Amino acid sequence: MNIKTLFFAILILGVQEASSQTFSTGPTDDSYFYFHSSKTDNFGSDGLLRTRFSTSGEFRTDVAIKFDISASTLTPPYDKVVLNLYGTDDGVVCPVRILKIASTYTNYNWTESTINGALRPGTNFASDSIAQLNFEGDFVTKYHEWDITNWVNSEKAAGRNIINLHIRQMSVTGTTFNDPIFFHSKENTSGFQPLLVLQNVQSGLSSLQHKTAWAYVIDGCLQLTDPSVADKNINIYSPSGSLVKQIAASDTQKRIGDLKGIFIIRAGDKSMKLTL
Repeated sequence: MNIKTLFFAILILGVQEASSQTFSTGPTDDSYFYFHSSKTDNFGSDGLLRTRFSTSGEFRTDVAIKFDISASTLTPPYDKVVLNLYGTDDGVVCPVRILKIASTYTNYNWTESTINGALRPGTNFASDSIAQLNFEGDFVTKYHEWDITNWVNSEKAAGRNIINLHIRQMSVTGTTFNDPIFFHSKENTSGFQPLLVLQNVQSGLSSLQHKTAWAYVIDGCLQLTDPSVADKNINIYSPSGSLVKQIAASDTQKRIGDLKGIFIIRAGDKSMKLTL
């Protein structure tokens, strides 16, 4: 048995089949509000969530959104948690930031029927940032995703099931205001409501029917044994769900670089856990 064959045999014994378990839920409350104490208008019944940057608080609008994950049967800590908001940037190029609303903050217990500029959560746009997505002005209407795994896991570890978030459009250098970006609220009749998605990667030792892996590594290159994934892009994830490397289907060498440890490899509808 040569060294490559031996490596392949050892690797196959270490392969685990991986599948994902998910829990998704819509918000219990969502609304936008003017970021100024003199603005007492409430927009909790609106079909759109409006976020807009302005150096003047009376023209800035932010979004508050709240989820209850107590119905989830997944075991924490979660491998990945994603906030999904559906909408378009309407050509606006800017960052949109997710802020945590901690349980000790003023107006933590806001509701969509009462929140306004005078009763807004007491967040800080810098120190409370937990995720940020840069909008590119592409006019594409779709779900936009923010990874908030760490914050949700910390809340769950503290025994809290309410995930309380503040969404803010950030400034662009040299501007005093931006056009607004709109997301669909839970009241929107489109059906594309905000979603919080929890994910765990479940794995177990390969059974006899899975003793042949669909991928293995030789000399730092990924080798595919299943023709059905030959034309698929390959994504390599850490066990926590973070994307660490992408390999295009057109890449004939499929080098993985100096990755070491346990990873989840996905191509099309196939996934497996691999120890490198």
